[in-house]
Amino acid sequence: MDKYSNRQKMVIANLRGQHGWLSGAELSAAIGVCKKTLQNDIKDINATSKKPLIIANNRLGYRLNPDCNIPVFESEKVCAPAGRYSTPKAILILLLFSNVHPHIEEIADKLYLSRTTINTNLPQAKRIASRNKGSKLVVSPRGGLWVEADEETKRLMCAKLMNEDLDYASMLQMPQLADLARIESSIHILLPEILVRNRIVITGQAYQDFVRFISICILRSKLGMTMADSEFDYKSSVLVDEICQRVYNEVGYKFTDEEKKLIREHCHELNLVVKKSSQDAESIRAIKAFERNIYRMTGIEVRFGGGLQKNLADHIKRMRRRILAEHNNVGHYTKELFASYPLEVHLIKTCLEPALFLRIPDAELGYVVLYVAAALQPFRERVKVLFVSNASAAILYTTRERIVQMNAELVGAVETIPQYVYELNPDKYLKEYPVHLTTEPALAMQSSDFVSISVFPSNQQLEQIRRLITAQSDSIKTARKTLMRQKHPKSIEKISSVSEEQLQMADKRVISVKTVGKNLLCITRIVAKGESSIEIYELQESIRYSGKNIDKIMSASCCIEDNILDFFDRVAEVLQEYTQKQYGNVPY
Repeated sequence: MDKYSNRQKMVIANLRGQHGWLSGAELSAAIGVCKKTLQNDIKDINATSKKPLIIANNRLGYRLNPDCNIPVFESEKVCAPAGRYSTPKAILILLLFSNVHPHIEEIADKLYLSRTTINTNLPQAKRIASRNKGSKLVVSPRGGLWVEADEETKRLMCAKLMNEDLDYASMLQMPQLADLARIESSIHILLPEILVRNRIVITGQAYQDFVRFISICILRSKLGMTMADSEFDYKSSVLVDEICQRVYNEVGYKFTDEEKKLIREHCHELNLVVKKSSQDAESIRAIKAFERNIYRMTGIEVRFGGGLQKNLADHIKRMRRRILAEHNNVGHYTKELFASYPLEVHLIKTCLEPALFLRIPDAELGYVVLYVAAALQPFRERVKVLFVSNASAAILYTTRERIVQMNAELVGAVETIPQYVYELNPDKYLKEYPVHLTTEPALAMQSSDFVSISVFPSNQQLEQIRRLITAQSDSIKTARKTLMRQKHPKSIEKISSVSEEQLQMADKRVISVKTVGKNLLCITRIVAKGESSIEIYELQESIRYSGKNIDKIMSASCCIEDNILDFFDRVAEVLQEYTQKQYGNVPY
């Protein structure tokens, strides 16, 4: 008999991946159990050896005992999740691969959880299921639980839900899933060579998801969960036909035309890294309209130029296909997204969605928001550098470029002037530029404001400049944050309640409404007149919004006469305080 249960193996493996202490909250979240269950598991683990395998500290948490031989298990997948274990996801996966309708007691037994924990996670599981085309989680006191959806949707759901490196067969006590790892291993061998030969390089995440999707299609068919015949014929595709033939040769599975068609649709929706140079006119039009909408709302002349436009246009083209087909991407980091990028999300909801004539779901936002953040980066305050030198134009140009390349995101203007120009008005230059460099030894000796560098600066000198610029950039950010805290303190007010109807009446052209964390609703707006403010309302009576019980509403209103980027950085700071309070120990 195995010395440790699967969950105990997960505890040991999570601690083995740490170089120090891991808090009880983080460890229990990673395993997917409450703190009491975790403590019992650790007690049982320590009882198996003379010395305690796991050291506990009330303040620091848990870590493995370096004086003990740490066990290594045959399959790391059994116990080493790549991300946080999600109980709602586990419930749905169990139901999707079940040929019967289990009751809550049976699900609790399979997941080593209590009935209360299952019931607590059912609302989230229902929300996840409802995000998929024509899908819903049915809960019947007598009939049990099941996912109501067609087979195509169920396969896409499985691919989204089973996106972590876990041994689902052991985790869910479902031996029928044991074949998934073997199928995936075979797909991993043949797929890269096919993609590269066809000059298709997709993102690493898209590749992992695609492999999992093909493997799930094979597994579900082998388990008797087949797709219904379609009224539309499969249109031949060189890439899909080659993938299917190679899979047949390696795995011995022959795809049906319905499955080939589904794989073909999936190929068209993949996020590419290397792509053909053809531009999608409709996506370019949408980006131009997006730029105009941002300017009208904020006065900021954002430009998605060069490679940024090309990549965003290609992404929009594929995202549109996924949304219209209701094959949305797997949502990564959606909890942290709005709290970290409130301005970018606001602009996507109020300026990009009207340009595309469609709503972008949360699962897709994370793939767009960083493009917008990159386009806004040039408008953030950056460090200005004064470079005084009597060297030749070629030397000045080369040195200036090396400084800029090493500090591209931090450096704004680099003013390069000879010493005689500087001496005409030194006070002006010293005041305007916080970082001062010179190749002239005499000037460096006369003024402590200057950092002396050689005409051909060494890597060590360039690193010194980088540290100087980074420190100055941090100083600027700190000063801006302090100013924003003083100018826009958060005000907290208790109110009775608001109705969902009132929230739905919000003008989506200038207002975006997003849920943050478990119970906060954030409303952001950019207005032409008035004062900017950040207000938090604590509701005495909670409301339901997007499937969540909301008891706090944060209203952030920014006037375009203020610095919009600094204001929304302040909004992000307040939102992060709130999310850290929920998932950490930061006071609210």
